[in-house]
Amino acid sequence: MITNGDFEERLATLEKQVAELRQAQQQQKDNDWPDRLFGRMKDFSEWPEISRVGKELGNAQSDHTD
Repeated sequence: MITNGDFEERLATLEKQVAELRQAQQQQKDNDWPDRLFGRMKDFSEWPEISRVGKELGNAQSDHTD
């Protein structure tokens, strides 16, 4: 039979693990926004042009930050 102390300890462990899983899930959502955005845009016929211009702008900005 499980005692109240054992139950409370197990419950606290589970609550901690759930909180960690939620945090990891939120971090994953925060980190995958480019994939979600660009994954949706890849089917647009304008995507190659958008991608090219974006790369040019990125390169131009990096050239001016030195």
